[in-house]
This record gives sequence, structure tokens and C-alpha cells, in this order.
Amino acid sequence: MKIKIIAYLYCLFIFSCVPKDNILQLKKEFLNFEVVQLNRSNDDQYSTHLIIDFPIEQMVFEKKSDYFESSLTVDVYISDSKNKIVYSNSWDEKILKNFYEDTKVKTFHTINHFFYLKPDTYLVDIIINDFANHIAISDNKKFNIIEHNNISAISIHYNEDGDYINFVSDDNSSELDTLWVKYFVYNNDNFSDNIELSYYYYYRNKIVKSYTLINDSIISEEPNFSSVLLNLEESYDRIKIELSYKNEVRTKTLKFTDRIVHDFDLFDLIGPMRYLIEMSSYLKFDELDSLKKIEYIKNYWGLVEPIEESKDFNLFKEFHSRVNKVNVNYGYLNKEGWNTDRGQIYITHGRPSEITHEFNQNGEFELWHYSNNKEFIFYNKYGIYELYNGTQ
Repeated sequence: MKIKIIAYLYCLFIFSCVPKDNILQLKKEFLNFEVVQLNRSNDDQYSTHLIIDFPIEQMVFEKKSDYFESSLTVDVYISDSKNKIVYSNSWDEKILKNFYEDTKVKTFHTINHFFYLKPDTYLVDIIINDFANHIAISDNKKFNIIEHNNISAISIHYNEDGDYINFVSDDNSSELDTLWVKYFVYNNDNFSDNIELSYYYYYRNKIVKSYTLINDSIISEEPNFSSVLLNLEESYDRIKIELSYKNEVRTKTLKFTDRIVHDFDLFDLIGPMRYLIEMSSYLKFDELDSLKKIEYIKNYWGLVEPIEESKDFNLFKEFHSRVNKVNVNYGYLNKEGWNTDRGQIYITHGRPSEITHEFNQNGEFELWHYSNNKEFIFYNKYGIYELYNGTQ
């Protein structure tokens, strides 16, 4: 309770120090964050890693000379099992993007923060102040720091010319085919105990693959490495690694954005088909039930099983990729991305060779330039981009 009172008083203090038009609305919301226990230091404390994922599309970016900038202020309070604040910190988090379109993507900015704690049960309170949006978002959760009597925390590495280099989730993994799990074993007085490493591959919060390795021998006080294969032919956006030894368990989660291969959901193509076929044919298509629409799409593209062996697979894959791209980046409210002006242009004309932005007394404009001298202008109407015809 004490931690909440202090955090609340802190918010009151902050709010009283800013102009009235900058006063924030405190909102208790779910934040996507986790606390990970790392290795023990010399004074019996443990390095602890706080990871917060904040959605980029919720931020307000300011145009600078040649980039876009957003800013958050992060406040962290940690209380122990006796409700005593043992750690607190506050810092500004700057988010820089080179292009305007990068400020509208439905991905996350990852905030990393490290500190040291002794074994105990803790409560972490997090307040993220978004002054540009006039809101402050708070959340909290309990976590445990436990004694590492037998095994260390997990660290992830990749091999480059014989050197093991630390890998984090934000790193580009597209050039890698293997990651290495590193851990230490402590106080191993015999070789009869086995260590288990379990790997869980997730896609859209569902396990798509899992397996467990059992090591027959343990080398005491030496680093142990086990490989994690990054399969190039399977889609996954997260890998959870679980290390078990002598009733102790360590976990590590890796997030990926570049490991999605082929994920063809034909239902996503029902609406965008209107951009490919004549209106008379589309009206007949629109009257079909869902299953018959899927059958129509299969016949239209000449799809066979497996889809990769279809005659026009590359064309189909490009079309599906464009639909997926616009649904991720251009949708708003209950409107899917394919059904927006930018979505239609992207699907029918492809990725523009250049995107620029203009700001004048009439508002904000986004210009899509193509190598064949075609150009499309979109007018930002309260955050919704509409194809500009000169009358807005």
C-alpha cells in the first residue's frame, strides 16, 4: 500500500508542476512488461532486467529536421515483502524514427532497464508519462528473486568468427540460423543429475513446435552451451527457453519480427479480391458464402496443395504479402487496412519507391512516389489518410 501512496503523491507533484494544458490523465491499464532475473553479483544481489513493450502507434511524434521524435518519461518503484521501497528511478525515453510511416506501425518500442535486488518477493509499480497525449499509464505486478543455488540465469548468444556475442530480441536474426543458450551449473557434486532444456516456438500466442533436450553430463563451474535452431522454413514470433536442474527452473523469452515465412489465411483475401476482378464478377463473388468464396479464390489463383507448388505461387505470395502489410499498418477502428485508401493503392500498385510528407496551412499530406512517375497524395483527416482530390 505504501508504494502506491508514494507513487500517487509523486504523480500529484508532477501534475502540479506542469501547465494546466499539460496535465495528464492517470490511467490504470495493462502494460506489456516482464521482470527477468539474471546472474548473481559479488554481494549476493542479482542483476534484474525490466523489459517494457510500449506500442509505437500510441505515441505522438514531432517532426524534426530529418527525423521524427517522441518522448516518454518512465517511473519505476519497487517495494519488497515488507512494503519498503528498495529501488526507484525515473528517466526520459527518446524514440527516434527516420520516416513518418515508421511512426504508424503496429509494433513496440522496447524499454530496457537494469538494477540489482536481493532474493525476496517484490512489487513493481510502473508509470509511463506520455505528455504529448496528456496521459499517464500505470501498472504493477509481483515477482520473485530467488537464490541461484544450482544454475545461473540464461543468456543468448550468436557465434561470429568464433566469438559468442550477446543476442537480444530486438536484434536482426534474418542472417542467423543458430542461437546459443549459455548457462552455468553451480555446486554439482556428482554427475548423476541431468539438465533439461525445453524450447517452445510460438506464433500468435500458440505453440507451433516444442522439444526438450536432456544433457547426460554436467561440467561444474564451466559455461555450458546448447544450440537453438532458427528454422528458416517455419513461422514463429517468439521462442521460450526453459532450463531445469535440481528442482530449479530458469526461463528466457525471445521475440522475433523477421521469422514469419508463409502464413496464408485465404479469408484475409476475400475483401481485397474486389481490386482484382471486374465489378460484375465481384458482385457475383460477393453473394457466395464464405466457403465458396475461398473455393473461388483457390480457382482464381490456381492453388494446389502444398500452396508453394502452385503455378502462380510467386504472384499469389506477393498479393497476400501486400494485403497482410496494409492490414497491419493502415487499419483503424473497425476498418481493416485493405479497405482504406492507402491500402487500396498499396495492394494495386505495390510499395512506393519513396514516401514524403508536406505540411502547410491546409494540413498534413503524405505523398507516395512511384518509379513510373505516378504519384498519390493522401490528406491526413484527423489521423485517417484519405486520397486527396484537391477539394478537402
